[in-house]
Amino acid sequence: APADLVLFDLDRPWIGDVTTGTTILLYDGCGDGPTVLATFAFTAPTGDADFFVSGAAPNSRLGEGFWAVSSQILVTQTLDPCVLFYGFGYRHRFDDSFRAGPGLAGRIRVNPGEQFIYQLGLGFAANESVTFSTSFGGAYVTEDQINGRRVFGGITEPMRLRFAATIAKPCKIVEPFAEIGMTRDAANSRFGITWTY
Repeated sequence: APADLVLFDLDRPWIGDVTTGTTILLYDGCGDGPTVLATFAFTAPTGDADFFVSGAAPNSRLGEGFWAVSSQILVTQTLDPCVLFYGFGYRHRFDDSFRAGPGLAGRIRVNPGEQFIYQLGLGFAANESVTFSTSFGGAYVTEDQINGRRVFGGITEPMRLRFAATIAKPCKIVEPFAEIGMTRDAANSRFGITWTY
């Protein structure tokens, strides 16, 4: 089969894009008031990316193919034993060039759409170390530009439900999670584990 049709290559490692960041406490509500956190993150396109395949089947590749930076504000309000949280953010992906696609020669320049992110959720503390949470999150993604021209009708609004168990351990937080896509733009469900040190 042509290389463009191979979905998995067993001779290559399956590693996705790498994201790293930091979270800063902006305001401590001291239990009664809201606590405000700011997160800043950076993504490197280390995964296997194909703009055409990813556009036709979102989340089907291990990477997006773009360098990206993001920032987010998260507000938490403790209503013991529950925690209400909500937030919003912005993610910018830098433009890059890709192969023109199967059967086409040359490369195209892609300026991906801007991402405006939001979330709302509720957590329940089972004990001092374990919290179960459910959240609704989404994004408004503007149209891409290809070779300087807007792709009309390309606005997307992925929305997901997320279920997680946050486990606090000495010097780290472990969080297994499952996400369910609620719209066609976020059709794929996924699960995984995050570690925070």
